[in-house]
Amino acid sequence: MSDYLRGKRVLVTGGTGSLGRALVPKLLEAGAHTVRILSRGEHAQADMRAALAEHADRLRFLLGDVRDLRRLTQAFHEVDAVVHAAALKRVEAAEYDPDEFRLTNVDGTANAVHAAIAANVERFLFVSTDKSVQPLVTYGLTKALAETIVLTAAPYVGARRSRFAVVRYGNVGGSAGSVIPLWRRQAAAGGPITVTDPSMTRFHVSLPDAADFVVRSLCDMRGGEVMVPKLPSLRVSDLAEAVAPGVERKIIGVREREKLHEVLISEDDASRTWDDGNRYVVSASFAGFRVQPGFRYASNTNTEWLDVSALREIVHQ
Repeated sequence: MSDYLRGKRVLVTGGTGSLGRALVPKLLEAGAHTVRILSRGEHAQADMRAALAEHADRLRFLLGDVRDLRRLTQAFHEVDAVVHAAALKRVEAAEYDPDEFRLTNVDGTANAVHAAIAANVERFLFVSTDKSVQPLVTYGLTKALAETIVLTAAPYVGARRSRFAVVRYGNVGGSAGSVIPLWRRQAAAGGPITVTDPSMTRFHVSLPDAADFVVRSLCDMRGGEVMVPKLPSLRVSDLAEAVAPGVERKIIGVREREKLHEVLISEDDASRTWDDGNRYVVSASFAGFRVQPGFRYASNTNTEWLDVSALREIVHQ
């Protein structure tokens, strides 16, 4: 990893969320001069300020919403790099209130891009999701459109220095909305635990590893690419056994438009996908080892798997 961040001023939108709380200390550790945390939650900011009190002189907490272009323009002033992590994420909420998700995930991303260009930000990294690939749900549709907004920003930069890129990964273990706390509550109540489909598979990434990947990607990005980490897969049935061994399971079926397996890179992007060691890069201009035609990076066809024993160690950390 380069020393790009040394002495840089970095801003994280949605910085009090699960990823932000893991990411900010790593940005400081990588040598960032200051980190600005922009979010809507004053109480979450107070909690984070207390948790990181030893770094108070290098942190700036800013109240604001990505829907507000004026506020973003103010917040991005004299910032070198932006990690855009602010988003609404609850899949079921998006189906009920799609316009709210559009306002935050799509319009908010467009606002962040415009503010970054206006402020002459050097690097802008957008945090996306597997659900943006061949999207079936509203949340995925909003993130797919947000990706497009970020990746097509270059023509609007002109003589400015701004570069834009995307990181994309799947469900994060331990993040808000994880199924693990639910299963633990159900097991503590005597069971059963509710499982959608035992054959379901998912990629696994821990919060610290996700934050590390974002930091590395921010340092390495060239502009115009989507960076995808190489991750192990898990079977949901194995995860259930690791979390609640021996507890009765109730199979409730896959929810409407829920994918049985996660896909991080589709066959449609194979012609633009390069193998870069511990990650894949989707970019027409990237120099590396091109993957085979028809390549698809999906959780059910992965070559690396976590078994029950490995998952038990992870969930009890």
